[in-house]
Amino acid sequence: MNIKASKITPKFSIIIGTYNCKKFLGFAILSVLQQTFKNFELIIIDDGSTDGSQNLIKEFAIKDKRIRFFFHKKNSGKDSVPKNFGIRKSRGKYICFLDSDDVWNPEKLQEQNSHLKDSTIMLCTSCEYINEKGKRHTGFFMHYFRKFLQKKFFSTGFVSFYMYNPVIFSSVLIKAKIIKKYMLNENSEFVGIIDLELWLRIFKDEKNQSKITFINKDLVKIRRRSNSLNRDYRRASIRSMHCVSKSFIDRKDYKYFYVFIVGIALRSLKTLLNYSYYRVRKFLLIFLLMFGVSYALIFQSPLFWHFGNYLIDYNTFEKKEALVILSGNGGNKYVNLEYQKRFLDIKQIINNYDYENIIILGREQEIQEVEILTALIASEGIDKKKITAINDNFGSTFKNILFIDQILKEKSIKSINFVTAPWHSHKSKLIWEKNSNIDVNIIANFDNPFNYTFSKKKLSYSNIKVVIYETLSKFYNKFMGNID
Repeated sequence: MNIKASKITPKFSIIIGTYNCKKFLGFAILSVLQQTFKNFELIIIDDGSTDGSQNLIKEFAIKDKRIRFFFHKKNSGKDSVPKNFGIRKSRGKYICFLDSDDVWNPEKLQEQNSHLKDSTIMLCTSCEYINEKGKRHTGFFMHYFRKFLQKKFFSTGFVSFYMYNPVIFSSVLIKAKIIKKYMLNENSEFVGIIDLELWLRIFKDEKNQSKITFINKDLVKIRRRSNSLNRDYRRASIRSMHCVSKSFIDRKDYKYFYVFIVGIALRSLKTLLNYSYYRVRKFLLIFLLMFGVSYALIFQSPLFWHFGNYLIDYNTFEKKEALVILSGNGGNKYVNLEYQKRFLDIKQIINNYDYENIIILGREQEIQEVEILTALIASEGIDKKKITAINDNFGSTFKNILFIDQILKEKSIKSINFVTAPWHSHKSKLIWEKNSNIDVNIIANFDNPFNYTFSKKKLSYSNIKVVIYETLSKFYNKFMGNID
């Protein structure tokens, strides 16, 4: 059945496909009829409703001759079928879609019309999400975060659809000859995601992308309700992943492989969170609380500074026969700058005390630490003949100390002043005590953690890693019998 429409060709054809949505359909129709832009036809296709929607449509059509309606006797079970029917019946140069539970702002068509150019094939806008009662569904920050995502992903073009669909179906205004060329896919595997499948086909043509305009204004209200076709996140997510995967494989362009994989992961995570929210909310809150407390203890308190203090062991300085420098510990980057701190540790000492033997063991890197330290010590007027430089070939403090101990025995040296990183000192002392007869006097570091001010007791991430590593190393050496 159809009410006779005006013979004037409208600029816009607005299509509403509906099924058992009488509760919200009236609001959708009113939002169209109240548009400030008047040159349109409204095509309503009822897909076999049994809730009285058809009588409501007739009442509106009697009052406004711009309304054309069509009733299907049996429900198709596919949101694409009534919309495609409306597309075929349309007479306008441009076609707009409006889901029967969504509403438009009064200036929606006027705003889009002002952005139209001869080259434009499609316009879409941002939106606001509302609940079944018409109140805002999302909070302030989430709303603007979604707008930011929509604008960002829309600007990236086709590849954005692998991760996120930035086009709001009820906001779309599209050239009639374009939508009649592509049409909506009526395959049952795309129920609930016909828009995503359509955009993947339209945006696939790069010539189309430059002719599509995004208006960053909330001109549409999208209603979130419990019994809509795409409310089941699990089903919709699986179908969207299938749709994106099919498009990716059919396109045979694998340069966006990682974007595609990330998109699948994000859709899976979103589905998991939506499906499991109420089940895991309690555990999530506990996790967030524990994470917050842990973060505060680790990064905003002196906790690890106190832990680190148990790794430090200094002696009152007494001049010994030789000076031994163990460099490279205390850093966790490939290009290690710990040699600079070790030089500062000994600079004043070598200027005030004369050593016949200075032994340096440093970590291997692009420029050897021992070479740099040797040059720095020599620059202070120390004869290079007094310096024994050893590269760390063992990667183990225990083996390094045993190797140095052997050199000391060969030189008949019985006492040393020992310099190493602060959180490496106590473990080193324990190794010396158990495995050597050398009298070891550990020199306090220039950057002595014991002297840190309160603010500096909040150790940096890199220092915390060193404290953890040295603690575990200490336990390992005890387990291996290297220390008591």
